[in-house]
Amino acid sequence: MRFLALCPCDRVIFDRNGTLSLITIMENFDLSVQTASGEKVDIPPTTVVPRDWSIYGRWEASESDDGMTFEQVFEIYWPNGDKFVESRMTMQTIRKEDPTQQTALQLMGFPVGQVGRIKIVTWIEHDKQRMIDPIECTVRVRHVPMPERVVMKQ
Repeated sequence: MRFLALCPCDRVIFDRNGTLSLITIMENFDLSVQTASGEKVDIPPTTVVPRDWSIYGRWEASESDDGMTFEQVFEIYWPNGDKFVESRMTMQTIRKEDPTQQTALQLMGFPVGQVGRIKIVTWIEHDKQRMIDPIECTVRVRHVPMPERVVMKQ
């Protein structure tokens, strides 16, 4: 199995024909919070916002993978290195006529409590044995000031 892509994004959409669209690939996640009076709010380090997001994976099987079933493992880590979540997904059985495998893990809740890089790690297993070295990507979380309001005068 050969790695082709790992993309955190807002949404992965598969149409009826299997064609997919990746909506807004995530590089940064900016969080702005303040009180009604404009005071800055301290954000607890384990804060998770209620937001849907997805992780897309793409793999290419070799001829020796024909007929095999693999499991993709995802681990997501806070910037301080603590594990946020782990998930496993059984992939379709490999067929030599269609060696490309595409996966989409949908998540509810994005970790925003810590400034820094959220690390996403994935790999493929067969019969509980890791088949490839882990692949990593990151999304940078930033706590930014609220944008200034523009007031239109008539």
